[in-house]
Amino acid sequence: MPLGDSLVAAVSAAAHLPDDKVRCLLALLATYPLSIPLLVLHPRRTVQPDGSLSPAPAWATTLKYIYIVVVATILTAFCFPDPHDWIHLLAGALAMYGIMAIGATLNLGKTWVWTVWAAAMLHMSYSHLARQWADYASYKFDHTAPQMVMVLKLTALAWSVYDHSVLAKNPTAPLTPRQRAMAVPLPTPLEFLAYIFYFGGLFVGPAFDLRSFQRFITGDAYLDTAVNQAALAKKKETPGAQVHIRPPHPWSAMLQCVATSALFMVLTVLLADRFAFSRLSTPAYLDGPVTIAVLASRFARLQISGFAARTQYYAIWKLAEGACIVAGLGYNGVDTQGHAQWNQVTNVRIWALETASSFKGIIDNWNMGTSTWLKECVYLRLTPPGTRPTFLTTMVTYTTSAFWHGFYPGYYLTFASGALITTAARGLRRAFRARVLATESTPLYAAYTFAGWVMSQGILNYVVAPFMVLSLADSIAIWKANYFLGHIGVLTAIAVASIATPKKASRTAAASKKASEPASFLNDGTTVPQLNLDLNNLPASPAQSRSGSGSPRRRRARRASIEASAEPTDAAASKWPSPPASPTKGGAVELPAAVASATM
Repeated sequence: MPLGDSLVAAVSAAAHLPDDKVRCLLALLATYPLSIPLLVLHPRRTVQPDGSLSPAPAWATTLKYIYIVVVATILTAFCFPDPHDWIHLLAGALAMYGIMAIGATLNLGKTWVWTVWAAAMLHMSYSHLARQWADYASYKFDHTAPQMVMVLKLTALAWSVYDHSVLAKNPTAPLTPRQRAMAVPLPTPLEFLAYIFYFGGLFVGPAFDLRSFQRFITGDAYLDTAVNQAALAKKKETPGAQVHIRPPHPWSAMLQCVATSALFMVLTVLLADRFAFSRLSTPAYLDGPVTIAVLASRFARLQISGFAARTQYYAIWKLAEGACIVAGLGYNGVDTQGHAQWNQVTNVRIWALETASSFKGIIDNWNMGTSTWLKECVYLRLTPPGTRPTFLTTMVTYTTSAFWHGFYPGYYLTFASGALITTAARGLRRAFRARVLATESTPLYAAYTFAGWVMSQGILNYVVAPFMVLSLADSIAIWKANYFLGHIGVLTAIAVASIATPKKASRTAAASKKASEPASFLNDGTTVPQLNLDLNNLPASPAQSRSGSGSPRRRRARRASIEASAEPTDAAASKWPSPPASPTKGGAVELPAAVASATM
């Protein structure tokens, strides 16, 4: 009898949920108490003669790796009673490790990295197609969900191992700061299995890099806390003294995640089925006489269905984030006031997303781990150092994201429409934002922000309908019932932006683009600047640093062009500031629009 059948049956009957969802939920809940040993097991370390600490004892890290693998094995067997599921996961991971070991040992250059990419993606594509063939449009929880997370980890690890080999040959190799920080030698088989199958992020994510995982296991991630710094300072002059590394308390951050998850679980129960997108494929929604009131009602129903669909993602992602925080994996350093930050594995910022007044603001706060992966492992890897990405680079990024999600037609309709929306949003911003700011009118700016929120949220819930209903016929039927208003609006916005953008401003922006391009569009190792609205304190671009600041007139033109193309800072989101990008601790990073819009 499969593990836990009686418990699953009881919970399934009580909660009116299918067995596969119950197994996933129970497995996630079990990770909370099972994560506590990883938080508390940090043995004492010895002060070295130079005042530094000795590495974490090998026996402690090995014990943790073994514990993780054993727990992951039990939870996987519980979550997937069919051996076919977990055999796919284990066999795929071991095959990728074999390719890495051979490639790194024989020094085959990038060939073995792209081989890992191709093999991992093809294996996952096979799983997607097999599921699609056997159970079309099913949302059953099977091995494809953890396999998608594993692909992120496996491909990111392949690049990190390759970067380590590059730096070993040439320490001055043109790698970005993040690539340098994440570079690692090939892990041992035990460390590899513990990383890939870490139970806190195994089933639904989040994904993270091996370097962050190693610092979490050894306790090095916590050395910057005030308690540990004080303990080290006290015994620094005493070689041989013992220092006990103490992680900061995660309980408050964990409870916030649990409470948020519980709230959205309740909303999922109340809204998800009643307002499911699948109910929009029925005659009650599609048929009947069409009036302005009916059309408005249909579009409003799309908005409710979009939010209802997101609640289940919010619930499950926050629950998984909380499990990582309990273990200590979510720790991301301290802020300027010395308070611990637990946002390293955050996959969604709900408030920032729901209040975003731009489409880019929505995408930047959704599925953040996948966004970072697309940027670091696809977008920038296809861009030679010191150059800008080409149209082909952008298309490959979109295609990779689509393949990663699967092969339902609805995915591709959503991604293709997302590219149009990104173009329209960028054009409107360039055409009107600088004009609104120039008026220095608070009411006008508030109206501009509110209009941005209405349009962004409205088009989001319209464009994701195919992503949720999956089939081509149902997707087109829903859009047709709404008279393709979303697409008409987007195309109209592109036309209006083209007409409304002053030609002089356009030429100025084009002329100064190379000098003012945000570093996130460059693969030259620069960090991503945080654009602020103080036009007298804009960060200097690399070109400015080399050639000087220029005349006051040219500086004013450059500032105007940057402001015209700047992404708005959402008024509501500004009350909940995001952490700065961290190249060493996996914090959120600013993404090029082409990458961000490919992660829906």
